Amino acid sequence: MDTTAIAKELIHYQKSVINNAFEIVGLFQEQTERIAEVWIKKNADLTAENRKSIQQWAQLFSKGSQHYKKMMDDHLNKFESLLATSTPTRAVKPMKSSPAKANEEENKKHTATKKQPS
Repeated sequence: MDTTAIAKELIHYQKSVINNAFEIVGLFQEQTERIAEVWIKKNADLTAENRKSIQQWAQLFSKGSQHYKKMMDDHLNKFESLLATSTPTRAVKPMKSSPAKANEEENKKHTATKKQPS
């Protein structure tokens, strides 16, 4: 399998993970906003200014989350288009023996030639 296809699969997987995570966070955020609205309405100690500040804070959090998701989607799409324009390459075949093993075998050859009787 070529490395470009592997990278595309990883990007697709990353997109699905991000979408699922944002969906879960969005549901949690909606539920938290509902609870906060009920609390704000029932809390007589809050002034109108405090209520407005809390609502603005919730809106900023929502906008920030949407902005972050858009940024992640844009960057993953850019990376995906970059891979689409690149030439496919083959995965590197594994070596038959590790470099350490090859050095060890070479050292054995050198010591064997040195130990020959004269």
